[in-house]
Amino acid sequence: MKDVIIWAESSAEIEDFIELLTSESEFKIKEVFVAKRGVGNNYLKGVYYPYDLDRKGCLEKEIKAPNFIIKIVQWCSPDIIVSDNKGVLVSIETTYHILTYNNIAQRIPRQIKSAEEGIPNIIFQKIQNTNKDNIKAWFTKTFIKSWEIFNVPSIALVFTEQQFPEARKRLTKLVNSFVNKQYDNREIRESKELMLEYSSVYSKDSVLFTKKGMNRNWIREYKDRIIVIPGVNPDGTGWKTKGTGLIDPYPGLVKMSEILLCYNDQNKKDKKLITFFINLPRNFWWFVKYPDEIYYKIIKEFSDDVFYKGELEC
Repeated sequence: MKDVIIWAESSAEIEDFIELLTSESEFKIKEVFVAKRGVGNNYLKGVYYPYDLDRKGCLEKEIKAPNFIIKIVQWCSPDIIVSDNKGVLVSIETTYHILTYNNIAQRIPRQIKSAEEGIPNIIFQKIQNTNKDNIKAWFTKTFIKSWEIFNVPSIALVFTEQQFPEARKRLTKLVNSFVNKQYDNREIRESKELMLEYSSVYSKDSVLFTKKGMNRNWIREYKDRIIVIPGVNPDGTGWKTKGTGLIDPYPGLVKMSEILLCYNDQNKKDKKLITFFINLPRNFWWFVKYPDEIYYKIIKEFSDDVFYKGELEC
């Protein structure tokens, strides 16, 4: 049985992951390290803390994560990263918040970063029902496109409350596959087939236009570019009370738009990606004070260009 190392975002994530694993897991957890211990963190620079599985708590001693871990947490840390001593085997995001229009893209960058680095990735995502709709179609299509663009499995494992027991078993089998580097088996194929089923109702126009044919207020398409328009306003207490200001979940929206709309059928990027902060000036106080805050920083990294209030018409 293969020994693995777990790099968890927090203590809660590692305990949840262990609870999710079934008796069918084909690996042994040798060590665990946690990115967030109490208030504040520095995992972007590789600072992690050993986690005692028996005592269920972090140790105070800091360790430096290897570069292969640091690389895939730069767009926020996935809930779970499974590695051996040589590299990452799989990254996993688990969420029990039902997929909705408002949170559809929130966690997408974490898994796309893994894909960019050639790492198989899974998002374990609860859904309200099995109906085919735009929300599920956009979500699953993003990961199918990621799989095609980066040529590495990117799996959206969606499940309802009733499907949770079976989905939990499938998650274990998928992790087993990636830990043992078996990329072509029944579980992976069936997972992709389910994604294809939910994404079968996807159309580009459903992202760009409402059911009444009106432009969606957050996105525009032109011949050579896609413009994403975060509607965030300068007022609101969140700018002062939240560490990420009011930027979340716009990074995910920007990245989802790029994956879905900026690549052609040959999976080559043929449109620029523009972010336009329509209500915020370039010298907005939060941007000036926190130019390297992670969510703002990655929006700038995702975008070919960024424009601010009064700088663009669309």
